[in-house]
Amino acid sequence: YLPWSCLFWLGLALYPALGSGSRSPARTIAFACMALMVAAILAPSHRSLAGWSATVSRHIQQSAVAAQLGIWDPERFGDASATDEDVEATLKLLKQNHLSMYAEPAFALVENGWHADLRQPPPLAGAYARVAREFDDPHSHRRIADFEGWMPRVETNPKNPTLAVIDAQGQLRGLAKTSFIGPTKASLRLNVPRKRGFDGYVLDPVPGESLSVLVLDDSASRVLAAIPLQIPAEPPPQS
Repeated sequence: YLPWSCLFWLGLALYPALGSGSRSPARTIAFACMALMVAAILAPSHRSLAGWSATVSRHIQQSAVAAQLGIWDPERFGDASATDEDVEATLKLLKQNHLSMYAEPAFALVENGWHADLRQPPPLAGAYARVAREFDDPHSHRRIADFEGWMPRVETNPKNPTLAVIDAQGQLRGLAKTSFIGPTKASLRLNVPRKRGFDGYVLDPVPGESLSVLVLDDSASRVLAAIPLQIPAEPPPQS
């Protein structure tokens, strides 16, 4: 929302200068200084709302993964702005019509009972994935592990890679989605960064179990890389 509101008020400030028939150098300099002052005054708000939008975007991606796996995560769906019944009904309609996150290749893996080829590429250098928390799904009564990670550039550098979690037998055990730029990266930037951080869930995690997060291409038809994911022997402490 912020860029358009800034442009609106800046446009109002500049309009008298640009619309005037007689533009003296002094007037031009004065309005240029005014534009810089407006930018400086709005910079803290812009930085704050850039962080807010990045957080909201990440939560949306996490919610989409939970919906694709049929998980009810209270931290993602428990919101006072809508009742649980309304959220469930909305997700049901989206799923029935294959809309939104249910139209993505990742959901097709779940829907078709996808099984991975056990011949996988070696671990992706520089990438990591770790379990952030575990919880019990109150709806499906399953144990769930919530994890996050980061990966560098991979072969062909897909814009929207599909991230699938498999066990040693190649069975699909979870999904993830790219959701943030990366650790210690500023949200307010002058470029368009590629998101390399990801969030996901594992179904029925077993303490001490070794899993793999497979990086597939945009269509989820080819495995490009693998990232190890270790389930802790003991659940991580809750923050």
